[in-house]
Amino acid sequence: MALWDIKGKLAKMPLYQLWGGKSKDAIQVYSHAKGETLPELYEEIDELLAQGYRHIRCQLGFYGGVPSDMHATNAPTHGAFFDQDEYMTKTIEMFKAIRERYGNRFHILHDVHSRLFPAQAIRLCKQLEQYDPYWIEDVLPPDQSPWMANLRLSTSVPIALGELFVHPLEYRDLIVKRQIDFIRCHVSDLGGITPALKLGALCAAFGVRIGFHGPPNMTGVGVAVNTHLNVFLHSAAIQEYVRPLANTRAVFPAAPLPVGGYMYPVDRWGVGVGCDETLLAKYPAKKETQEWTQARLPNGAIHTP
Repeated sequence: MALWDIKGKLAKMPLYQLWGGKSKDAIQVYSHAKGETLPELYEEIDELLAQGYRHIRCQLGFYGGVPSDMHATNAPTHGAFFDQDEYMTKTIEMFKAIRERYGNRFHILHDVHSRLFPAQAIRLCKQLEQYDPYWIEDVLPPDQSPWMANLRLSTSVPIALGELFVHPLEYRDLIVKRQIDFIRCHVSDLGGITPALKLGALCAAFGVRIGFHGPPNMTGVGVAVNTHLNVFLHSAAIQEYVRPLANTRAVFPAAPLPVGGYMYPVDRWGVGVGCDETLLAKYPAKKETQEWTQARLPNGAIHTP
């Protein structure tokens, strides 16, 4: 990213112009709505709709849902427990309730975050077909990618996968065999902008669309790079965006912000976003274990986060 930023500044061009210009005026954006209950979820959906979003990721609780009747062991190991059967049932009920309340006012996205076994994943996707999701994300972990052929033949639900991919061989066959609809790679995990441009060309050749990973802990530089790529690449369909914390926004003040459900590229040279290093020094990184990565089934078995 830094090398492309330097090249863009030497050429006196924003990155998307350096690569050849825009393929679209702006990139559609989706953000996250979640709640422990449906009324809490509706509040967040309503807020995002008011901001102009027309694509919203909807979750009841965190990944794996909100367990209410856990058949736990006598002395459970510490972790983030969830029940797969209850999660699937409540997710289907969530989709039904959202469609009944909002109709087709917005596209629904949902992230399974690898919380299911392959046969469960196929069953969930088949049952969600009737609610027309924009995509179902990470329905299986990367190590179970060979199951994607079975999934693709079993359901028409659009499938998004790839935020954990770090090597071209992880996603090449899935794209070439058209077993996914959206690739979700994280640009810095791929190795930067050059591999992302190659990924975009591969996707265009096989009719797979791009929805780059954009988590809430992404820096303003990462958001800007995603936006440059998305307005340049014809295969880019949508951009994930979650409002950053106030300290992140302060450190990267020039980072692009969504407007009416779209993200527009920065028109300054290079990436177009700098970092306030003096202010950054006031926010040292914290080394801590995220409990949600300790996902466990009711019997205490660790499950792919």
